[in-house]
Amino acid sequence: MKSDNMIQVKAIEFYITNVCNLTCTNCNRFNNHDFKGRYDFDLEMYKPWAKKVNFEKITIMGGEPTLHPKLGEWIENISLLWPFSRKRLYTNGTRLVNPNNHELLAKYNWTVHVNLHGKKNSKMNKEIIRKIKDNWGPLKNLQRQNYALLANTNLGASIQIQYYNLFHDNAFKDQKNFTLHNGDPNKAHHYCTMKTCHHMIEGKMYKCGVVKLVPDLLKQKKLPYPGLYDEYEPLTVDNITQEKVDNLKKNSIPQCKFCPDQKSSWQTRPFESENKNKKSIK
Repeated sequence: MKSDNMIQVKAIEFYITNVCNLTCTNCNRFNNHDFKGRYDFDLEMYKPWAKKVNFEKITIMGGEPTLHPKLGEWIENISLLWPFSRKRLYTNGTRLVNPNNHELLAKYNWTVHVNLHGKKNSKMNKEIIRKIKDNWGPLKNLQRQNYALLANTNLGASIQIQYYNLFHDNAFKDQKNFTLHNGDPNKAHHYCTMKTCHHMIEGKMYKCGVVKLVPDLLKQKKLPYPGLYDEYEPLTVDNITQEKVDNLKKNSIPQCKFCPDQKSSWQTRPFESENKNKKSIK
C-alpha cells in the first residue's frame, strides 16, 4: 500500500526485451543491431521494491515488449505490486493482437502508447492502425490531442496513437563499427534527453538504459568495451535512498562521457524504419 514514508520515484521504465521487429536507425536501445535476450518477471525479486519504493509512473518497454511471450505476467504483477501508479505500455503497435494481454491492460487501467515509426501515411502505419481496429476496435471516444489520437478500445483500455519518426544520435558515433563518443560527461548529461529515463532491469535501477545496454550489446557481439561501464553501480532495493534517487536525476555519471556532448547531436531528425518481418503486422 502507498505510504508517505516510501521512497518516491517519479518515473521508472521496466525494460523487458532487447528484441524488436523493426530496425530504426539511431535506436537508443540498440535494438536495430540484432540484439537478443529478454527478462522474465521475478515476483520475489520485486516484492521488496514494492514495499519500499513508490513509482509515480511505470512504463513497460523494450525492444518491442509485445514480442515477449510472457508480457501478461509483467502487466499483471506490476499492477498488483503498484496499484496506484500510472502505467503505460510503450509499443510500435505491430503486435497488438493478444486478447489476454488486452484484457489485463483494460482490467488494470493501463494506457497503451503506440509510437508509429516512419512516414505518417506509409503503408506499414496504415496496416498497423487497421490491425489495431480489427483486433481491439471499434475504438471509442476518438479524439485528437497534441498530434496524437486518443481513444478507448472495445474493452475500455486507453490507447494513444502517435506518429513519431524523429530520433537523436545515440552512444555510438559510428554505428557500423560500434565506436563510442568520448567527450565531457557533464556536457553530455546537460544535453541528454534520457537523463531521467531510469531503467529497471533484473531488479536493479539504472540511471538510463544506455549504461546497461551498451556493454550488454558489445558482449553479445564479442567486442571490447570500456571498463568504465563495469564500474557503474545501479541502485538496489538494499541500498536505495531518497537522496540517491534525487541525485540520479540531477547529476552526471562518468559513463556519460560515452554519449554525445554536443547540443546538435541531441536534436531530433527523421530516421528510417523498416519491418524486418512483414508477416508480423498481418
